[in-house]
Amino acid sequence: MHHATVPITAHTLTMTVLTYLIDRVDRGDLTGLLGPLDAAELDQLRTMTVRDLLGITDQGREIVKISIDTRQLRGCMSRLRNRSEDEADQLWFIRRGAQQFLMTELFGLSEREFRELRRHAGITERGRPQALKPVTAQQVRNHWQAINPRMPLIARYRVLGDAFPELSLASLYAAVHDR
Repeated sequence: MHHATVPITAHTLTMTVLTYLIDRVDRGDLTGLLGPLDAAELDQLRTMTVRDLLGITDQGREIVKISIDTRQLRGCMSRLRNRSEDEADQLWFIRRGAQQFLMTELFGLSEREFRELRRHAGITERGRPQALKPVTAQQVRNHWQAINPRMPLIARYRVLGDAFPELSLASLYAAVHDR
């Protein structure tokens, strides 16, 4: 098990944890409580006055320790980091003129989410992508074919967009897929 145990020495935090446990007992939720404490002790805690609880927590003893599941914490932090990266990618694609079907393909965005993201990014223009000259369209296709196909699709489109910064992603997509 990947857990770190941290003693709680702050008087107010200890009091908060005890009142939280008491509230759980009052609601009949004894999950995880009936091993360390027996039913009589839980009932005694439940019926204590606030003054008595303060007396317990004010003794300066480490009566409450929290256990941090470090594997879960690292997983949550990783998901948050990935979500932030996804949001940054989504904004980049929107600002570069990606159409809704591409955003759905790459990020699974619904039409409503796409509209909200455009509004958030301040994008108001609509319409068909700019048609590229045949020579430019061929340059785009050549560049697309030169990008490593094992790269994630989002990264491939970013490489293509960076290679043609003056063109919208909608125009780039059209050149790559609409021969």
